[in-house]
Parts: sequence; structure tokens; C-alpha cells
Amino acid sequence: MAQNFDTADYFKSDFFKAAEYLREDGAELMVTIKSIVGEKVGREKELRPVLHFTDAGVKPLILNKTNWTTIRNTLGPPENWPGEQIVLVAKSVEFGGDTILGTRVRLPQKKPTTSVADDLDDAIPF
Repeated sequence: MAQNFDTADYFKSDFFKAAEYLREDGAELMVTIKSIVGEKVGREKELRPVLHFTDAGVKPLILNKTNWTTIRNTLGPPENWPGEQIVLVAKSVEFGGDTILGTRVRLPQKKPTTSVADDLDDAIPF
């Protein structure tokens, strides 16, 4: 009897993969940063920054330089990151000669703290 297994069923990862959580180009997931830790990852056991999230069931994300720079330029140094929300976005990227579903980071849109009505001053200064 044949079973419907695919690549992800055999090659599981302890880290966030867009194909597992987001599944299609352009899909998004908002998460809250719990911590950032340097961890040795990959075949070469290279020290890389890894984001951990407060959101239940969301695996940690290994940051590449693009995602690190996006967060760093907006939130400042890593000690500022815990408690902040980011959006993980699925994006088709080239990796090892193949097109795969990768993860990019963007910061959520901040809502304005004042409205246009607050800025209007109906008083006429005479």
C-alpha cells in the first residue's frame, strides 16, 4: 500500500522552514521575538544568529545576513529585539542552483499614533 510521503516527511529540521509554515510565495506569519542566540548550525557547525519566538509551535529561525540587516536597521542592536514583532514572508529564492521557498523578514506597519482629525485645529487665531 503506497503512502503519500514527501521530502519534508523524511528530512525534518529543528529550524523554521518557509515550506513548512508558509507554503507559498508571498504568504506571511507575524511572530514575536523571544530571544536571539548564537548557535552552531549546519554541516560546518558555523556560529549563526538564531531567533527564538514566543509563539507556540514556531521553530527558531536561523538568520542570514539579509534578514539580520533588515531587523538591525529597524530595531537597533539585538538586545532591543526581544518582545518585538516581525513578519516572516515566503519568497522564492535561488539556493544551490535550485529555486526554493525561502524566508524574508519585514517589520509590521506601525499604526499612526495620531489621526488627521487630531492635527486639525479649528480655532482661528485673531
